Amino acid sequence: MSSLCVNLLSLARLRYSLHMSLDALTPQQLAARGDQLYQEKLKPVLEPAENGRFVAIDVESGEYFIGDTILQAHEEAYKRFPNKVLHTIRIGHEGIFKLSSMVRSSSYGWNSRGL
Repeated sequence: MSSLCVNLLSLARLRYSLHMSLDALTPQQLAARGDQLYQEKLKPVLEPAENGRFVAIDVESGEYFIGDTILQAHEEAYKRFPNKVLHTIRIGHEGIFKLSSMVRSSSYGWNSRGL
């Protein structure tokens, strides 16, 4: 087998393993990877010039897309990556959403704190 064939086969296996490993990640792991890419590579490039805009990051490739709204950033990203899970951050801000779990009471459907 030629070295070109071996290299192409190795590249194909690497792509497959990377793709499979990303598919197996939990949402929290995907978010952590997106945050890490932003902090290490994108923040120095995007802040403060793009503050207030949104960046959609493909965590597999590291490519990113900027828009004035989340929808604009995602539309640009989906032109290139139509089937990818994206990590989105508002540039120059700590976070845009706060997620929390709901605790249900067994008798009323919701607990006494209204959660």
